[in-house]
Amino acid sequence: MIRSFEIYTKKELAEVGVIFGEGVNISKDVILHNPQNLIIGNNVRIDSQCILICGTAHCIRLGSNIHIAAGCYYYGNSGNIILEDYTCTSARCLLYTANDDYTEGYATNSSVDVKYKKVTTGDIILKRHVLVGCQSIILPGVILEYASSVGANSFVNKSTEPFSVNAGTPAKFIKRRKNIYLNL
Repeated sequence: MIRSFEIYTKKELAEVGVIFGEGVNISKDVILHNPQNLIIGNNVRIDSQCILICGTAHCIRLGSNIHIAAGCYYYGNSGNIILEDYTCTSARCLLYTANDDYTEGYATNSSVDVKYKKVTTGDIILKRHVLVGCQSIILPGVILEYASSVGANSFVNKSTEPFSVNAGTPAKFIKRRKNIYLNL
């Protein structure tokens, strides 16, 4: 059977408490956890099989003219995730606002009492015109500065500089990005 692309209606989004603007298209198979803490601007598209987890005390805030491609997971349970206008995360990107450090003998996983764990938490911010290549991972506390980009399959554990192209594991500066059409 061929499945058509269906999107949540304005009524469905409003009923669960999402705050949103005009032109919002979210695939019906996207999972929204704590949707009352999701704020969406205008002209935003969220493709199939994404998961957006807002914390009870943290939000995911999406500006306008944003695209979140298929299979992206945003784990905002331990910090805010903010995407400013004109940003894009390509398919299968992962954004984590918490990260376990088990290298010094600490335990890890959600069933372990917090006193036995060492967890780093923090907000993730993507400034205007940021692009994140497919299958990239962004860790807590990272700020992707204005018009910076991240290449596919990158592991981002440090903030970037404006207009920088970054890639690798861990991501490193590659070159400067040109500013031709970014005055939108």
